[in-house]
Amino acid sequence: MPNPVDILERARIRIARVSALRSAAYAVVPAIAAVVLAFLIDPIGAATWSRFGYVLSPARAGAIQAALFAIAAAAVVAGIVLAVRAWRSAGDFVAAAERVDSAVGGRQQILTFAALANPRLGDGAKESRSPLFPLLWRRAINLLERFDIAGAFPFGLVRPLARSSLIASAIVIAMLIATMGLVRAPTKDEIEATRLREIAAEIEKSGPDASDRALAAEARSAADALENPRLAPEKKAERLEALMRDIERVQNNGTGASAKGASSGKGTAEASGTSAAKGEGNGKGTGNGSGGIG
Repeated sequence: MPNPVDILERARIRIARVSALRSAAYAVVPAIAAVVLAFLIDPIGAATWSRFGYVLSPARAGAIQAALFAIAAAAVVAGIVLAVRAWRSAGDFVAAAERVDSAVGGRQQILTFAALANPRLGDGAKESRSPLFPLLWRRAINLLERFDIAGAFPFGLVRPLARSSLIASAIVIAMLIATMGLVRAPTKDEIEATRLREIAAEIEKSGPDASDRALAAEARSAADALENPRLAPEKKAERLEALMRDIERVQNNGTGASAKGASSGKGTAEASGTSAAKGEGNGKGTGNGSGGIG
């Protein structure tokens, strides 16, 4: 014979679980959207602003990624808080019995039974129960014997997920607007730095050994130097000259695709070195003039 108190207790847990999951679902899609955007910012740039000749500096891209990760973390925390609050508010035994009573058409019989049989009332409440309690017990058994808890209280996550998709869409739109405000036309050094990174990728693909990986890392380091506005032009030229020496060494010692990639890198490095040297020369001026006439 089924125990109606146990059935109501399982229904209470189910109702609390459904309520908690529905509340947490509002934060799931925004959190996922923010994380995906953070990881895909480079492919998004290649498909949008890069095609129109604009660039997003690594510092600004990093700031956008950090903001997106912060949004994702905040969404997760909010989802957890909402889920805990929903679990606690929906975890009342009598409130759950009221919902069960409505589901089975008990006409307040299940609710009255739950108010008398609430396991959280203690032994004192059991001694003061109404003489009608055995009748309510049998009536509860008849009503709950074939009661499908899962069918009566489905998770129904479609609606909260759909609403959270609107929040995720707002995050995407805000990210695109903010990014478009941060992109700008690239400088000559940034164009050459981009080419150096492409050469580094070619070297890594063509040569799997440690020397090729080191050369690719050096090319990327030189690209970072070109994009660093605080680095003096002569320092940029020194980094590029060192890169050219290493590329020449690979050309003299290597063959095939790795040497070909190094050759392209040499051309880019030479052009970058010329630009950096030119910047250094322009930065160093000499003054003409004589002292004041006494």
